[in-house]
Amino acid sequence: MLVEGVWGESHPVGIPADRLTALLAPLTAGTRVERLSGDAVRWGKEVTHERYAVVAGV
Repeated sequence: MLVEGVWGESHPVGIPADRLTALLAPLTAGTRVERLSGDAVRWGKEVTHERYAVVAGV
């Protein structure tokens, strides 16, 4: 499992979920993306950028 995202508005850093799952596709039996951005309680505030967890099967 990997928790990742894209942070920052003017100079974003990180890996978008679609790019990461495409990179993992040849190496795994499948991936599942769980979107985490919409959970304000988890982050202590509303976030507008992408945060997610990827679970990859072997």
